[in-house]
Amino acid sequence: MAYVHTSIEAANKEFLAKERRHNYTTPTSFLELINFYKAFLKKKVDAIYNQQNRLKIGLSTMESTRTEVEKLK
Repeated sequence: MAYVHTSIEAANKEFLAKERRHNYTTPTSFLELINFYKAFLKKKVDAIYNQQNRLKIGLSTMESTRTEVEKLK
């Protein structure tokens, strides 16, 4: 995270040279980057958790169907 924040300094210099506008990186923007990462990570973890639950439910449904078919045989 810190590397990304400090590497933006080179991009800021390039932006100033091309656009003649300043762009600053501040401690607040670093904290915003951390908060964005935390939110993104939570979203991905929740998505994986939901996929795991769907897989568990699907496997249990298939298992119960298999036992029912065995009973019918």
